[in-house]
Amino acid sequence: MGKNGPLVSSMGLGCMGMSGGTYGSVDRVESNQHNCCSWYSILMADSLLTKETILDATEDVLRRFGPEKTSVVDVARSLNVTHGTIYRHFPSKSALRLAVLKRWFYVITEPDIANEFVNHIIGSITKIVEAGINNHEFKEGLAGDIARGIYVSTIRFHHPLYSREWLIPTIQQEYDVVWNLIMSGILQ
Repeated sequence: MGKNGPLVSSMGLGCMGMSGGTYGSVDRVESNQHNCCSWYSILMADSLLTKETILDATEDVLRRFGPEKTSVVDVARSLNVTHGTIYRHFPSKSALRLAVLKRWFYVITEPDIANEFVNHIIGSITKIVEAGINNHEFKEGLAGDIARGIYVSTIRFHHPLYSREWLIPTIQQEYDVVWNLIMSGILQ
């Protein structure tokens, strides 16, 4: 791996005049003779990094660390870029968060997308329930109905509309109560 990170080095976009940093950023240029090469590297790396890619990474980091502990630096690290690269696409941390919220809101409010998303999740839960029934770990029943029941009864714990409630100190205990009730209803 070269000085400029794996992407720039693997694509041959690195520049000997750049030091430190990851692709899409220049911490310093060692001499003026490399300025054009440095800017070329930045432009090429930025063209590979789209707003959608940044939003995908931001969602992942938010899920991993939560909204209170997520920083632009965390998002940048997950993409192997510096936070300055993120700020070239989003002017502030607030703008980045707002873009993610708009994206989530779109998924929540656009009926076709929301239904497709919910059906995908319920389909995944159905496969787990079917495996449990087939392995005689779960009681006999209609796997799709059981999966829909699990989804609906736990929605408060995974739907972004309820994210404020996730800050309640007793949320884990409340989840455990619901989960134990679900499991007592389906376990053999």
